[in-house]
Formats: sequence, C-alpha cells, structure tokens
Amino acid sequence: MKFGWRGVCVKYSLLLINLFLFCFGVILFALGIVALTVGNRIGQAMELPPLGAGIMIMGLALAIITFFGCCGAGKENRVLLAVYFVFVILILICQLGIGIAGLVVDSKLPTLASKAWNTSVEFQTSLQNEFFCCGLHGPDDGSRINATASACPVSGTQQAKTGCYESLIAWGSRMRHGMIAAVIFVFFQIAGCVLAALFFKTIQKKMVDRRDLLAESRRINNFYKGRGDRR
Repeated sequence: MKFGWRGVCVKYSLLLINLFLFCFGVILFALGIVALTVGNRIGQAMELPPLGAGIMIMGLALAIITFFGCCGAGKENRVLLAVYFVFVILILICQLGIGIAGLVVDSKLPTLASKAWNTSVEFQTSLQNEFFCCGLHGPDDGSRINATASACPVSGTQQAKTGCYESLIAWGSRMRHGMIAAVIFVFFQIAGCVLAALFFKTIQKKMVDRRDLLAESRRINNFYKGRGDRR
C-alpha cells in the first residue's frame, strides 16, 4: 500500500520509536531483576510491596508489545496496531501505579529500615551482607541486637565500616534516579500511541479511498458495458 510523504514519515517514526521502547523494556526488565534480587531479601522484613517483580514483568511486557508495533507498522496491519495501542496504554497505567507506589515506599524507607533493624537479627545480617555494611550507622553504634549473630561482614582482611542506613538510602537513591530516567521513555510511549493511532487512520483512509476507487471503476465499467449492450 503506497502512502504520501506524511504516511511514510509516520510509519518509519513508529518503527524507530518502537526500537527505543524495546530498549526501554530491556532496561526496565534489568532494573526489575536488580530490585527483586536485593529487595526480595530485605523487603519482607520492611513490609515492602514487591515492586521489583512488577517492574520486571512490565519491562518484559513492553519489550514484547513493541513486536506488535513493529509488525503493525511494517505490515500495515490495523489489528496489530490496535493491539499495540491498547497494551501500551495499559502499560502506561501500570507504570503510573508502580511509580506512585515507589514514591510512597521511598518516603517511608528510613522509618521502615530503622523499625526492621531494631526488631530482626535476620534483617540485620541480610542487610549487612547485601550492602557490605556494618551497624545501622557504623560498626560502633551499638545498634546490633546480637553482635555475634549479626557480625560485620569481612572481605579478605577488610571489615565493613559503612553504616547500613547510609548504604540503604544510597541504594534507594539509585533506584529513584532510574525511575526518573524512565520518565523520559514515557514520552516515547505516548508518542508511539499517537503515531499508532495516526497510522491506523492513514491505513483506514487509504483502504476507503481504494474501495471508493474500485467502486467508481466498476460503475464506469458497467456504464460503458450497458451502452455497448444497447448498441
């Protein structure tokens, strides 16, 4: 199906944006794995929602959905474009929910961490081993419930000296920066939805024009055929 220059621009812009969205999906998937492997071990003690699993699933879904967008644009298929449009909208809604939950968790992280630290030896041990830290604010702060059971981790001859509170806040800050960077790709998702809708309408208009042209051709053919029969 041949399009004018606008249709061609929309088509290839949609293909390019889906390439960016595929990369974004892979990045989200990787962030989800990191958040899940770290957060799953310490998140239960702090009663955190499983945000890592949600981010991982959402990234995988987005990477798969870009396949529909590329095929819909490349094959000029309205059904695939419609599926792509609907699922990208759903993923945007899920991203909004996870983003809000992440902001809530981030605001409560210091309180939750301090509470879990003061009530669970397992949490202290997991946090110290995960972030190679010792004590809530340092090795000598006396905050460990059982200094023997939650001994400071050692790497070679070097003992952890950084406080776990500082390490956990730094980890949360890195995850927050990742989520802020992800907002940039949200604009690509919105642009993908807009372009998919425009290309859908372009294909539909082209099909209508072609159907009208065929109908007009049949009408003209029947007209001359009728004149020939009368002769």
